[in-house]
Amino acid sequence: MDKTEKFKNRHKFKDRTVRIPINCRGVSVSEVIDKIETVCGINSVYEVTLSTSTVSDILIEKGLEFDEESVRCCYVANKQKVVSIKSLPYYIEDEEITERFEKWGVKIEGEIRQRIDRLTGSADGTRIMNVTFPSGISSLPISIGFTTADGYEYFNVKHNEQNKVCFICLADDHLKTDCPNLKCHQCGKNGHYKRNCHSSQCDTCQYYQCKCDKNKIEITTPTT
Repeated sequence: MDKTEKFKNRHKFKDRTVRIPINCRGVSVSEVIDKIETVCGINSVYEVTLSTSTVSDILIEKGLEFDEESVRCCYVANKQKVVSIKSLPYYIEDEEITERFEKWGVKIEGEIRQRIDRLTGSADGTRIMNVTFPSGISSLPISIGFTTADGYEYFNVKHNEQNKVCFICLADDHLKTDCPNLKCHQCGKNGHYKRNCHSSQCDTCQYYQCKCDKNKIEITTPTT
């Protein structure tokens, strides 16, 4: 099926979508469905929009049961997304990208492809891949960092239905500055940057992360 046909089918589904404004209190979902079946007949397919992607994943996993008959639910949209990382240096290996995604639980489906410039016939640095997100994650950050010949650099990341997410845990309810997994490189504790750290050096070992017990440092009083 080509893109034109898919576009037409999308509009067909849109034509089947009906908004039902219920202004009176106390009307349950089952009552609405009963009314629809009375008018339209049974054996219909229903689409529901849930509050979060996590709840959607639970419904897909567990399904529903009606009169001891199991009903398997499925996603309307494809959970697989096409991701592009732009202008990556050629020497950055595909394995490095795969390892970075695996830390987030994001799975790359198939091979990582290189975009070819039509004029020059050579790769332009953009890597393209199909990925599947784990439960509770719906987007990648807008950029990802890699170590290059010029130091640590960030490269733009694009994919369909992309949202602002935390650079550390990919949660969509907070950003990096508020992430509970943010680790201070000075004191080793979570929740703040090094520049905002209020810890002080140990008087004995001179480390911010005291190593006295670990190295068994003892204070001795010099004899006179």
